[in-house]
Amino acid sequence: MSKSSGTGASGTEQSGRVRTGGRGAVVPSSGTRFSNYDDVLNLPKVTFDNEDSLKVLKNLKKDFNLEDISNEEVVAMAGALNNSEIRVTNLGKDSYRISISNDYLDDTQDRTISRDYNGNLIINNDYFFLKRDYYMNDSGEEVFDILPEYKNKGIATKSLARQVFYAAKNGVKRIETLAAKSDTMNGYYVWPKHGFEGNIPSWLLDRTRKHFKDPNMRTIQDIFDKPDGGSYWKQFGKDVEVTFDLTPGSRSLQRLGKVKNVLLSKFGRIW
Repeated sequence: MSKSSGTGASGTEQSGRVRTGGRGAVVPSSGTRFSNYDDVLNLPKVTFDNEDSLKVLKNLKKDFNLEDISNEEVVAMAGALNNSEIRVTNLGKDSYRISISNDYLDDTQDRTISRDYNGNLIINNDYFFLKRDYYMNDSGEEVFDILPEYKNKGIATKSLARQVFYAAKNGVKRIETLAAKSDTMNGYYVWPKHGFEGNIPSWLLDRTRKHFKDPNMRTIQDIFDKPDGGSYWKQFGKDVEVTFDLTPGSRSLQRLGKVKNVLLSKFGRIW
């Protein structure tokens, strides 16, 4: 069900760019500091695109036993940031999509809430791209990359931290996504860095165990636990299906807390 999930949460920013494409940028309003996580657990200020979305959201809350929480808390489970517009659609029995639009995104940030075969509540992170454009770099080469206004600003981390907190609080078992790698997608690296887990691909397993001299390595978080694990995965990693485990004390939660130490104390309010 998951689509490729790209992100601009990390990467090398090049200077001297000249925009050549047609997409415009909306600079975040003054005072916006995504690197400040003091309000990460606050509910987002959002609007809904129409009355139909509110009606569908009401059905979503009924189907997933979320009737006791506010509409804002449901969309917080999808990682919505302030000043977002929300659309909610029914995809079929026990499956709903929350689509988030705001000034920081290319297209929409899509999250699908459903149940697995065991009846567990799960979320698929289907789509996430920070606003991008064509640029001319210092070497005169045309590149397609995230606009500087949105790069390395902590937008993806803040969205994920809010999603994780409220999803776990409301009984979601796990978050799933396809962490993709391409010229314009680095989710394969960013999402494991933030706690998503998956098996080391079979074609890379023996090489990884030999490189780290550890025959017991099995998962991508085993790689990130090593001193140079992040750089190793960044070089050799590929597309991978990954899962964020929302069980209290999970490895996923511990890894996300390490990304920004402030998150550890905040998550401690519940876990």
